[in-house]
Amino acid sequence: MSPRQLELALKRQRLEFEAAAQRRELADSVRPFQPVVSAVDRVNRGLRYLKGHPEIAAVATVLVFILRPGKAFNWARRGFSAWRLWGKLNRRLHGS
Repeated sequence: MSPRQLELALKRQRLEFEAAAQRRELADSVRPFQPVVSAVDRVNRGLRYLKGHPEIAAVATVLVFILRPGKAFNWARRGFSAWRLWGKLNRRLHGS
């Protein structure tokens, strides 16, 4: 192995060690957030499941409207208001 190749191999090895140390440091620094990240992941999986099975959301919505119509209409009104606000913000941000 030529001196240049040896130098490059040593430099590469040093960089790999530094990268491994940085990965460990990063993993240690985000470890306190693991419960939050796990909860967000569970919610995300649930939403993806519901997106693939809209009949579950429809049945749940109908049950809420039957069992608690007052609360259901309040939540529907809030949801509609949030949807309109999101549309206005989206139009302003994207200039449409």
